[in-house]
Amino acid sequence: MTSMISTAEASFFSDSLSSLDTPSIRADGRTPFSYRPINLIEDVSVQCNGSARCQLRTSSENILTDVIVGCKLEVEQRDFDIHGAKIECSVDFPPAALIALPYDPAQLYTSYLNMIYGPLGSSKQLRISSTHAWVIYIDAVVISASAGNAMDVICMAVHKALCNLKLPKTAEVGYQRTKATDTAVPIEVETSSSVPNDSMVAETGIQGLLWHNRPSKTKSSSQAYDFELKDTDAEHGDQLSIKDFIPIVITINLIDQKMFLDATLEEESISSNKLILAYTEVGKKVANVIQTGGKSEIGFDLLRSVIREGAKVAGDLSKQL
Repeated sequence: MTSMISTAEASFFSDSLSSLDTPSIRADGRTPFSYRPINLIEDVSVQCNGSARCQLRTSSENILTDVIVGCKLEVEQRDFDIHGAKIECSVDFPPAALIALPYDPAQLYTSYLNMIYGPLGSSKQLRISSTHAWVIYIDAVVISASAGNAMDVICMAVHKALCNLKLPKTAEVGYQRTKATDTAVPIEVETSSSVPNDSMVAETGIQGLLWHNRPSKTKSSSQAYDFELKDTDAEHGDQLSIKDFIPIVITINLIDQKMFLDATLEEESISSNKLILAYTEVGKKVANVIQTGGKSEIGFDLLRSVIREGAKVAGDLSKQL
């Protein structure tokens, strides 16, 4: 990130972070792995299927990072078995939020979020039928970024919004196709169908309207071509069963191989390297490592130490979220 502070200020922040003291004390009195107060609010938008607001506060009321995230569900016609479901993220920085920043990072953060949360589309819970799947649109609006560490705040809000998201219950509906030379296999036909079954078989070769989610001992080769909503009330939907696989994301900054979390804007501007780490299963597995804004290479030993320290933080953070 382009420095927005003077040389003297940069030296002051750098000296405090790279101090040989253990642990080093930062300019605001925090230790390297300390977060500032975080306020996380869920269900902030009734128009979304899942929403949250995350605020990173400082001692000044005018300096904070404030993010609102909303998740919307839509149905898309796509072959889930081939393409999976789609998770599409977008990040927006209104003009008021850009005042404190040297450039607009919206496009960059959008690409990061798509890399981190895109793999969740492989969850079978997002499959509706053989031809339809849920699409989750994740929209993040950064109201203020003056306290820095916008990436972590965005991802905390996304995590909470996804954990609260509810999928409407659906039932697969399809048609059992039969060959003229074959003997029809006994099946269960929906009695509410308005089409007489005998004439339906004679004219179309289609035996009847089936509910494929009903258990059957006979093996069928048919597929569900359509679906219906069983309950349109979002409050009665199913929460995602993959909560442990929703990434916990933390950003670790480096100065002279010294690691620290929750960087202020001033600390971000003097960092020699920055790593965005995404962990799953309560910090037990690292799912993504993204280097951004690096001024030098990161050696393997240092990278391994960063991942190990990040896993501890992610494990603790997952308990709070």
